Amino acid sequence: EAIEAKTKTAQSYLSERELTLVPSLRGSYKRQLLFYKILTEIDPSFPYKVKQGAFDFIEPLNSGKLAPQRVFEFTDEEVEAMKNLIRQVMTEIRNLTFLRYI
Repeated sequence: EAIEAKTKTAQSYLSERELTLVPSLRGSYKRQLLFYKILTEIDPSFPYKVKQGAFDFIEPLNSGKLAPQRVFEFTDEEVEAMKNLIRQVMTEIRNLTFLRYI
């Protein structure tokens, strides 16, 4: 649940900006997966439809075991929310208003 920033510990590391995002976009790893999915949609040379993304962590847990693979199904709502965030950030960059978040 840390990948999606659903735990209290993960939420304690979120920036003010991230806390304003819809819950499905608060985790930076989850946003990364959604971003990659969107990139596959706009690349005409990529012939596949991406429906899910996965993380395989290669660093062992405290127990010495590897973390299990985490697979995430993408919903249309999450993808649309991510596209809206990309548009918003693009506008902030063009208007130089993103600097207030630094």
